[in-house]
Amino acid sequence: MAVNQAVRHGLGVRGEQLVRDMVGGTTTHFNAPFDVIDHKQKQAYEVKTMLASGKDMKIHISDNSMNRKKEFAEKHGYQATLVVVVYGALVTNIYSSGLRQSVRIAQMSPWVA
Repeated sequence: MAVNQAVRHGLGVRGEQLVRDMVGGTTTHFNAPFDVIDHKQKQAYEVKTMLASGKDMKIHISDNSMNRKKEFAEKHGYQATLVVVVYGALVTNIYSSGLRQSVRIAQMSPWVA
């Protein structure tokens, strides 16, 4: 079943807020290199969301976007982390890894903020 654009956007915003609240950071503006920044800890978080019912449980970041993220992290001395929020019918699971351009959820670790 396809999920409409408004629902996908809502899940994305909710995922960013969840990560922001867990790390005590701030969400960034639209089209910023990262979604959540923790200035105190010098951490930058790229937040992706998906439904557990999806058949393709992997994340891909475009070349252009990945380059922007790397440039920002290096310029400002931030550690970059990829966080994936997977919404299930009853449970929400969160996974993380270092920033990677392409990764399957099975290759990631459960996230502990």
